[in-house]
Amino acid sequence: MIRRTARWQTTLDERLLEYLCDEGETNVRLLAMAFEVGTGILRDRLRMLAQAGLVAVEVFDEGDNWYELTYWGEVYLEGEYDPGLYPRPNPDAGYRMRI
Repeated sequence: MIRRTARWQTTLDERLLEYLCDEGETNVRLLAMAFEVGTGILRDRLRMLAQAGLVAVEVFDEGDNWYELTYWGEVYLEGEYDPGLYPRPNPDAGYRMRI
């Protein structure tokens, strides 16, 4: 299985997608403990992955959002999806990509 990656993707993105596949839905606090990465970085990366359609976000007013792998995230992990064919996500645009 060879995954096609986009220029905007990082190694952390791969690890996050694999974690969501293995562990199911989670939040940033749990991810920060698992990866020893700051919550701000995790939020930015998850926002990018959500805009690319690889991660779904359940937004809560308290800010403790939950993330899970989407169908397209699963297809990506199987090596059958090329996120580089789609517009580059923008971490400042929120969870929905505005084109």
